[in-house]
Amino acid sequence: MYDNIKQKGVASQKDMYAATGDAIVNVYVRLNAAGKSKGEILAAMEAEIISLSEKGQRVSKHCVSEAQYNKLNVIDISPRTIPQSLHKAMKTKLVNLKSQGLLEKFIIPGEVKGEPAYHLEIPQP
Repeated sequence: MYDNIKQKGVASQKDMYAATGDAIVNVYVRLNAAGKSKGEILAAMEAEIISLSEKGQRVSKHCVSEAQYNKLNVIDISPRTIPQSLHKAMKTKLVNLKSQGLLEKFIIPGEVKGEPAYHLEIPQP
């Protein structure tokens, strides 16, 4: 998140996340304006993620406990790693995997505002 804020800007990250994610972005904004170091900002962002998680609020499906991860793996795949000529086939394959119950959910880049990657949620046996 820190790197994405630096590279893409605060507004881009607020577009990507819901209110809990915005809370983490706000930690960055506040501490960056105060001149804190990258290490200090990262530590504070992590502390806020943990605090929200302990309250049952999730920042991202990528930020979960080990127990949650053992039930559902979540990965993002950059569309740049897949030749453009295969993007349509990728979507078709994802639809098929979901219909077979092998994917709980998927998001195609560009089909959801702010989502730059193929987002896959894979249930674990």
